[in-house]
Amino acid sequence: MKTRIQQGFTLIELLVVITIIAILAGMALPAFTKIQERGYITKGISNGKQVATYLKIYASDNNGSYPDTVVTTATTANKAFREMFIATIADTETVFGCPSSDYGKPDGNIGSASDSFAAALVTKENHWEMAGGISDSLGNCPLIWECSVSEAWDPTFDPSLVGKPTKGRTWSGGKVIIGMNDGSVLTYAVPAGSSAGKIKPSGSASTNIFSGVTSAPTVLKVE
Repeated sequence: MKTRIQQGFTLIELLVVITIIAILAGMALPAFTKIQERGYITKGISNGKQVATYLKIYASDNNGSYPDTVVTTATTANKAFREMFIATIADTETVFGCPSSDYGKPDGNIGSASDSFAAALVTKENHWEMAGGISDSLGNCPLIWECSVSEAWDPTFDPSLVGKPTKGRTWSGGKVIIGMNDGSVLTYAVPAGSSAGKIKPSGSASTNIFSGVTSAPTVLKVE
């Protein structure tokens, strides 16, 4: 007589095993996705802090002025950030990128001092927009933030684009990474279902961190 092991599994038993495996995989995937996104956000915050640090160092060397004020041709965020390579403050493009972004994929080629680092932060190698025309003494207003839909002050973001590597996408829960003029970098949220796509005011405030700034700065866009 053959044992149960020798007889092998029946077709029904195999289907049951396959079904159980599929159910377990389906349960594990959302958890893995959340863990992966948390890692991406942590990396994005870390990159944002490094960019903000570069800007603060640049400002301390230039009487409190950021690159766009010192160099009149620095009219985009990419060009302004490139000035920090010329000033020998930055030496890698990596921090100007961000996971899950088509506008944050630096290739590592920054060129050289002899060509003013022309290869650094070319189109789609920078993820961060920047406030223009401000100094490091201008209170605690936004300094850098993830590339937006509107590319204007009090920028708009689209929570429906979560997970898509495009301008204006948010993380889950409408979260957006924003670096402030004091060097802090945190996530702020766009309210779920918001048609305006603006950052939510904190607590009982009627304005958010952008609209609460008395004199709106210009915006240095990503290329």
